[in-house]
Amino acid sequence: MERQRAARSCMDNEEGPVGNALSVGTTGLSVLLACVLGTGGLAGQAASGAVTGRVVHMDGGVPVSAAEVVLRRVADSTAVARAHASFDGRFRVAGVRVGKYVLEISSLGHGTRTTEPFEVEVGIIYDFGRVEMSVEALTLDPIHLVVAREGVSRGLDRTSYLLAGLSAAQGGSIADALRALPGLYVDFDGNLEIRGERPALWINGRPAPIAGEALVQFFEQFPTALVDRIEVIDHPSSALDAEGTGGIVNIVLHEGTDLGFSGSVFTNVDSGGSTGAGGQGTLQRGDWVWDGSLSVRRRDSETEAFNLRQNLRAEPTEFIERGTWNASETLAGDLSLRTTYSPGDRARLWIRANHSGHDREQEGIITTTHMGEARNPFLRFGRTNRSDGAARSLDLRTGFEWRWEPRRHFADLELRITRRTDRGERREEIEADADLDHVDLLPAELTLHDREDSERELRLDLRYRRPMGDRASLSTGYSLLNQSTSNEQTFTDLGSAEHPEGQTTIHGFGRTQTLNAAYVTLDQAVADQVVIQGGLRAEHVDWRLDFHTGRPVRGHYLDAFPSVNLSWNLSGARRVRLSYSRRLARPPVSVLDPTDRSTDPLERVAGNPAIQPSYTHRVQLDASWPGGLGTISVVPYLSRSANGWERIVTLDDEGISTRTWDNVSSESTAGLSVGYSFQDLRGWQGSANLTGGRTHRNAGDLSQRFSGSRTDWSALLNLDGQIHGGLTGQASLRYRAAVRTIQGRNGSQASADISFRQRLMENRLSVHLVLRDPFAVRRSAREVRDADVWEVHRSTGNAREAQLSVTYALGRRWGGGR
Repeated sequence: MERQRAARSCMDNEEGPVGNALSVGTTGLSVLLACVLGTGGLAGQAASGAVTGRVVHMDGGVPVSAAEVVLRRVADSTAVARAHASFDGRFRVAGVRVGKYVLEISSLGHGTRTTEPFEVEVGIIYDFGRVEMSVEALTLDPIHLVVAREGVSRGLDRTSYLLAGLSAAQGGSIADALRALPGLYVDFDGNLEIRGERPALWINGRPAPIAGEALVQFFEQFPTALVDRIEVIDHPSSALDAEGTGGIVNIVLHEGTDLGFSGSVFTNVDSGGSTGAGGQGTLQRGDWVWDGSLSVRRRDSETEAFNLRQNLRAEPTEFIERGTWNASETLAGDLSLRTTYSPGDRARLWIRANHSGHDREQEGIITTTHMGEARNPFLRFGRTNRSDGAARSLDLRTGFEWRWEPRRHFADLELRITRRTDRGERREEIEADADLDHVDLLPAELTLHDREDSERELRLDLRYRRPMGDRASLSTGYSLLNQSTSNEQTFTDLGSAEHPEGQTTIHGFGRTQTLNAAYVTLDQAVADQVVIQGGLRAEHVDWRLDFHTGRPVRGHYLDAFPSVNLSWNLSGARRVRLSYSRRLARPPVSVLDPTDRSTDPLERVAGNPAIQPSYTHRVQLDASWPGGLGTISVVPYLSRSANGWERIVTLDDEGISTRTWDNVSSESTAGLSVGYSFQDLRGWQGSANLTGGRTHRNAGDLSQRFSGSRTDWSALLNLDGQIHGGLTGQASLRYRAAVRTIQGRNGSQASADISFRQRLMENRLSVHLVLRDPFAVRRSAREVRDADVWEVHRSTGNAREAQLSVTYALGRRWGGGR
């Protein structure tokens, strides 16, 4: 039953109606009401969907053409529709009424297969993926059915990928699964990217309670055996949080419905000296399910950077060159526990606790050289640094779900409490060249820096969904969010030119905000193949900024966020979706905090508490055409944003640079993404994606010199498949072209990662070898060019490494169906 739930449409998410209910936008409300009223004659008809799949030989995946496909109603075993597989083994049964069915597939010389029961929903294509047939004529009980499912389900606002259909994910980590998805890229610092934009990461329909080193550990070590599916929500509806403009990647975990015990243990080591180990397990007894996971990781890293800055205001001009080397050692761990109680089919109570943290030690040196116009040095000094820090995160959640009748009325409540702390100490000490003058330009001989960051969050969510006749559904919800963030820093300078006897400075900054949000969403099947959804979300935010000195600043705002999604399922599993939404991006504390974090007297790095939220309107058309050789997708989009913030570098008459943030009026972007994905090409599957766009920036409110246009494009290729026997391979290649920024340009970026996995002992044992950046192409560069300053920055790290991991499954085996 778990896999049946995973393949169902996102319109009925079994984890709850998180974002699956439909939304009504203010701009589309009148149109939606007209559709509802104008289709009154259809309201009495039964809603319908479609079922698709592909019949292939179990050995080699050769299509089984002309196979007969019979759709039977579970209630009385009546055959309600028939179809025959085409020359490439594909079949489609359209116009299927809402209800519970099984497929009966037969072919001469191949016997008969009967699937497990599944649900057909309004306007949704239920994709069975590959159904493998053996050459012998036999009949299997449904519990022994072998189904190799592609596991792709396309809903109104998302695409869901069942991990059972991803060969690269079996026995691997979350990072392996993400890199196998079309158009999605994840780097080794935990950054996600979809079509050139950064999506938010969610777990079970809620923002992930992890960041930084804990997020890196989650990607690289969290086992896919705990994951049911991954949902890519590139155009969220109003039922979801309005914050974030890059979409959402939602990782849905298994509910642990397998009877008895199952789990796995793993260990890994890489050429850079990093090691890790962990395990996970699930136990069910009656109505109770207990599951948990534990992982630890030791990580070593080393980076080098070069920076050259020219002061164009000075007469004659001056240069400052910096060379940076850093090495760090991090020990991280994560513990997660969950208990679920399900007394029957209608109610479920669950409690989840997650604790993660890391300890880090770091040392490095920054060599600074001051040069004249001819680049002749007149001052050179080194500044060593040593630091240590510790971060902890605790996330507690509990929830209750209730269904008045199966798959009809649904309500749930969820309460979440989160606390994060991050503390650190840093010591910087100068080593000057005694033969050079201008020692007045030196920073303090010794600087001690203590910091303590903390964040507390309380969140309450209430959601309710109910049908409205046979062709419509209404959802509504309420959210309360209270966040409190504080940052305290103490700087002690000893032996500076300005304060030779020493000086201690204390900085403090905090933000408190309370958000109340409510939404209403509605979906309507206009015809058998057309579904429209619309919604409206209203948010009221009270906020306060606290400073170490001075009075606090308070404010509030009320916003509305409409969304409209229209989906049209054409013949042959072709699909067109038109979407509109309004989103926002709130500045994080790091952007608002005005504390100067630099210890260099010639450089100031600080936030700007006057930064305003950024708002984005986006319209997107998503069209896909499946065929015998694969699926082609074309996604043109238009977006317009206001109050987007950018980091600005300025230089004063004394040569002191300031790096801070400012709002840059508005941007308009027109772009296009073209993708191609294929399955079963001689045992391989993969995807290629090319995305490009043209952006026009109007920064007249700040400075006309920041206005302009830019063109950016990127390409991504993912491949995975069987090499021989139990040996599989995976490759991820990415290139992003250089792009203009508000004050210069960012250099091109390239990455290439290759991995091999060998499965042994009837798939219980998995040996995985990952080659990260084997061609040494991963690096970054940026340039700042303005009227007052010219600066170039380059950095490299120890991304080139090999990692070997071993995983052993306990209880049940991976792969092979149920």
